[in-house]
Amino acid sequence: MLSLGGDSSIRGPESGVRGPEAGGRAGVRSPGSGVRGPGSGVGAGTAERYSRAVTSDSRLRVLLADDDAALRYGLGVQLERWGYDPIVCEDGTAAREVLRGDGPPPLAILDWSMPGADGLTLCREIRSVDALSTIYVILLTAHDTVDEMVEGLTGGADEYIVKPFDWNVLRARVKTGARIASLQQSLAARVDELQHALTLVKQLSGLLPICSYCKKIRRDDNYWQQLEAYLSEHSEAEFSHGVCPDCFETARQEFGF
Repeated sequence: MLSLGGDSSIRGPESGVRGPEAGGRAGVRSPGSGVRGPGSGVGAGTAERYSRAVTSDSRLRVLLADDDAALRYGLGVQLERWGYDPIVCEDGTAAREVLRGDGPPPLAILDWSMPGADGLTLCREIRSVDALSTIYVILLTAHDTVDEMVEGLTGGADEYIVKPFDWNVLRARVKTGARIASLQQSLAARVDELQHALTLVKQLSGLLPICSYCKKIRRDDNYWQQLEAYLSEHSEAEFSHGVCPDCFETARQEFGF
């Protein structure tokens, strides 16, 4: 059994992890402690999805990057217990690969001091890229001075948690981050819907050159197109054809029926 900073401890995968149920605190141990976790045996620059056999698509994905094998294992297990889908990385290089991949997680827990790329550097990179800027970042660190805390928060972190930390406090802050991340995702989806609707409105605005006889519309390439075909192409409108009373009377007289 490996002690983590006081009254909380981490055991190997066979024996489980003591977490907030025991009111414990998590600290820092060296990566070479012999405890196997989500990142154990994974080469540098790689990431491992740590999840149970059945993973629900509704679980929020959380990027977890820490070079401490024991703490990384404990955090991965706790995140699963709390209902999240952790993507575990053993260094900053692996975390950067996940962030640059398709569909990066909306929430990230990053250790400040780790090889490859430290957590603060990743924070700054996240905030500098529009596609990543909404990721909620929790920075884990042993740096506890006021100046270092200010540096971390101004560098892009949303939360700053000093090791050793209380599991219940971490769980509460992760929950807060998950709520904000979910709201940001919903807002982004709504913005996309509004932009799509605005695009449709713009497509049907302005002066449309239309033939006064056949009612065809002239497109930008000087091609004349049927009105219903043009509207279907430039909007989400659909058409069903019929005959109005005036046209029916004209057709009856013309064809003699």
